[in-house]
Amino acid sequence: EINNSIYDYYDNDFFGIVDYDPWLNKPFDALDTKFSITLSKGWNLVSIPLELPDPVVPAPLESIEGNYSHAFAYIDGKWYAYYAGEAPSYKTIEPTMGFWIYMLNDDILEVEGYELQDSYIYLNQGWNLVGYPFLEEKSVSAVFDDAISNPYWIKMKQKDRLEIP
Repeated sequence: EINNSIYDYYDNDFFGIVDYDPWLNKPFDALDTKFSITLSKGWNLVSIPLELPDPVVPAPLESIEGNYSHAFAYIDGKWYAYYAGEAPSYKTIEPTMGFWIYMLNDDILEVEGYELQDSYIYLNQGWNLVGYPFLEEKSVSAVFDDAISNPYWIKMKQKDRLEIP
């Protein structure tokens, strides 16, 4: 069982009323890392490997505003959608989640945040669409167990956490 996870914190919508991140022990105005990824017109499978000061959708997608139409996330066995300009059916973009985004034009997604302090991906029972939560590149075999051949889609028999070396 996952207790006191960062997901529970985000779900309580505290980010709208605080300016300090208790897990990272840093003020939000002291962002230390930039991340960018080139997105091509059409579908892109993406993850953002940073703790974001404002992970609430659509804030993480501001740098590509007007160049995407919708994004999908797979959370707890369900697909959730965000259509540009509408209320999202999922609240936040987390550093360990993968999501699909449909780009109307080529663009570069740019965000600022903090590098993760731990090396865990929390997984639910069933299918999980996950993202690689670190900035440095590594091969799939160096990061994931040999039993995991596709690092974006992982199926679990029970809730657990995956430690990333």
